[in-house]
Amino acid sequence: MDNISKRMRRPRHLSARLWLITLPSALLSFEKRQRLPRLPLGRWRFLGALPVLGAIACVVYSRDETTPLRRGKCPVPPEDRGVFAGLMALSGVALILRSSVLALYSLGLGLAHRKGVLEIEEPQPETLLDGKGPRILNEAIARFAEYRREEAKH
Repeated sequence: MDNISKRMRRPRHLSARLWLITLPSALLSFEKRQRLPRLPLGRWRFLGALPVLGAIACVVYSRDETTPLRRGKCPVPPEDRGVFAGLMALSGVALILRSSVLALYSLGLGLAHRKGVLEIEEPQPETLLDGKGPRILNEAIARFAEYRREEAKH
């Protein structure tokens, strides 16, 4: 077993763009193509909006210098607050889309980061979107609309 682990290099660091945009979209594509079972949530899936809104609130709230989050009264360490918000958003999106693969990905990523096995880069808007924010957002909305149309056909 030691010989195998010496030959296989595991990543120790994930960039924000990779763990927050590229891998989740690849996992959703894989899940759709393989026709994996979805989470049986029904209308309860819209509760996934709560973690997404919580992530947005965490980001907005932590940027204000006068809030308790900035003064150190938050249970999440300062260097992990962006990662925590990103993982909350991923888990919320997993619930909204009823994606079992994305839910397991966000859970596994959070556990690996918490245990120190994997270092996850904190997302920053300027590095995450490379200055192409509106175009990327429009493309994502168009892809999601196309995905919903294809899902309605089946």
